[in-house]
Order: sequence, then C-alpha cells, then structure tokens
Amino acid sequence: MRRSSCEFVIPTWHSYLATLQYRERRKNTPITMRLLGIASSLAALLGTGMPSITTALTIRIVRSLIANPVGLVHAEVKQLPLPTSCTGVSAQRFPGTVASGWSVMKIAGGLRGVRTVTWDVNGHMLVSEAGKGISVHTFGDNGCINSTATLISNVQLNHGLALTPDSKTLYASGERSVWSWTYDPVARTVSNQKTVITGMDSGIHSTRNVMVVKSQPNLILVQVGSNANLDMQSAQPATGRAIIKIFDTSTAPAAGHNYKTAGEVFAYGLRNEIGFIQDPAGIVWGVENSGDVRERNPPQLV
Repeated sequence: MRRSSCEFVIPTWHSYLATLQYRERRKNTPITMRLLGIASSLAALLGTGMPSITTALTIRIVRSLIANPVGLVHAEVKQLPLPTSCTGVSAQRFPGTVASGWSVMKIAGGLRGVRTVTWDVNGHMLVSEAGKGISVHTFGDNGCINSTATLISNVQLNHGLALTPDSKTLYASGERSVWSWTYDPVARTVSNQKTVITGMDSGIHSTRNVMVVKSQPNLILVQVGSNANLDMQSAQPATGRAIIKIFDTSTAPAAGHNYKTAGEVFAYGLRNEIGFIQDPAGIVWGVENSGDVRERNPPQLV
C-alpha cells in the first residue's frame, strides 16, 4: 500500500541482514567478492555473532560506520543526545513493539517515500525522498531536527544517495541514470550537476543503490535488479540486470558511463540488492530481496 508521506524514526540498535565481502581495488589488485549469506531473521543473525552497531542519534556513532581511511579528513561533530521527544513532531502512526534493549524515537514526519539516509561530515542529515528529491536536515543541541530544506528537487530521483568521505561530492540515482553534484556541507548547497551513469533498464525493479568506495572515492558501486522473479537472461552479466557494477567516476564521459558496456562486474546473480553499505573492514553488507510471488498450480503459494 502506498502512502503519500512517511515517518522517520531512529533505532538505538541496528544489525545488517546480509554480507558481501570484497577486497578493495588498489591499482592492479583485482576486486573479489563473495556472498556470505542472508540471515533468515534478526534474531538468527544476532545469534551468529555478526556485527551489530549502536546507532543512537549521534553523528559520531553513525560516522563510525564510515571509519577513517588514511588520507581522509573528517570534521569533529558534536555528539548529540538521544531525545525523548521533539516539539512539533507527532506521535508515530505505527509504533509497534520493540525487543528489550531497543527503543525507537520519531524525529521527523511528513516526508515522502524515504529510501536512503546519510550524514555529511558536519553532521547534517540528507534524505532521499522518492519522486520528490533530496532534503537536508540540521540538528539542535537537544538532538532534535531544527531545520529542514530541499537540497535537490527532482522527481526522477527515487532511491540511491551517497557522499564521498569528505562530503564534497554527492551521488543520487533514478531508474535510468546516476548523477553527481558538488556539495558544500557548510552552506548545504549543490552545484555542477553531472550525469555519471546512463543506460540502465527500466522494469519491475526501479531503485538503484549507490555506494562510494571509501578508500578510493572516485569509485562507486551501482546496482540494478532483475526484470522478473526468474530472470534467466540476467545469468549473462552483459544484460546489466541482477548485478552490481563498479565505475570510475573520474573517467566518466560527458554523457556518463553506459551501465551495460562500461564499468566492471562487482557481483551478479543478485535479484535485487537494493541496500548495501561498507563497514570499516572493507566488507559490504547488503539486503538481498528474493522473489515476490511463487506459484504452483494448484495450489498458489504467495
């Protein structure tokens, strides 16, 4: 069911649901990757000893995910408290029940189709709102949002959002293209829009996840899903479906890299890996979305 707006809540604990491991490319060193597995449930994942990460509403803790690669400079961001309430923010429509040791705090409402959230080096929160664009939010000393503005208005943007470690370049994706902007984390403005990637297929999966390789921020990973539950043709990487590819943005032509013919294959055979992020050890954790509907006639299984 579609909703015209959505809530934004912060959990105090978080765990990844899948993991993709790769060795970062350094000059001629090949990138390798293996799918380690998809956890069947959060409880099962926690029981395996896979990483869980405390993510209270503090930029310092969130930025621990980004690590501090050699040669990259990060601003010192004031640690904020986790608020118990924020003025002007309505109660959660669907509060649910959380397990012991977890808590949820709503910090914003009235957003449209929130897909990806990231933070710049100054602690400002950027939000990808599908079919609307990208908004930027600042925080007060009480940990609540104290200003909200539209950073980019573009109805084609529908999912992917990523910043380089220095927050000077922003990437965002639509169904067919990925764009970049020069971003100013002090003024919270963008300029110099460029097309980085084009030529991605449209189909049943329209979202494209984007990730910057932290140690080589000119490299980005971009994902395209399958066009069916059983997309047999996507067994061939040349189709550019059910795949993650890696691109060097510093060599992108004026019209952008063609997704199918340019770049390198990072992984394929992934039906719809719409969420993935790199941890400090260089491991990429992702969520693999399997089939939507399975049928056996008779009976029908959903």
